[in-house]
Amino acid sequence: MNKLLTKGGAEFADKYPKDCAYNCFIIDGMLYGGKNVAKEIKKYAENHLVIAQGYTKCSTVILSSESFITSDVSVYKALVSQGKNVLKVTNDGILLNGYSCGFIGGCTGVLGNKILSVTGNAKLLADY
Repeated sequence: MNKLLTKGGAEFADKYPKDCAYNCFIIDGMLYGGKNVAKEIKKYAENHLVIAQGYTKCSTVILSSESFITSDVSVYKALVSQGKNVLKVTNDGILLNGYSCGFIGGCTGVLGNKILSVTGNAKLLADY
């Protein structure tokens, strides 16, 4: 991206959709995110696949550029339409204060290319 940091200009608020302007990801030039993704991110992608999930990144574990885990049906359909390998799971057992459920992408991360890290107790996940 040729820049370490870029100042964003999105207007924020406590409620959707103004709380997720940067909740997206780019894989191989394709931006995956809701329709309200901040314009300063869009300029780094060749194409934008609009997903009916504003919390796109929070709903997605990126294992590689070809393999993903998601708890959201919209993200699942979008990634499958692009020929990606996608495991659809439930978010049952993921807790987030103030919400009815948490987000699998928000409580996980990949270390290196072989270790999936989970915040909390993975055995409490319904799809463990």
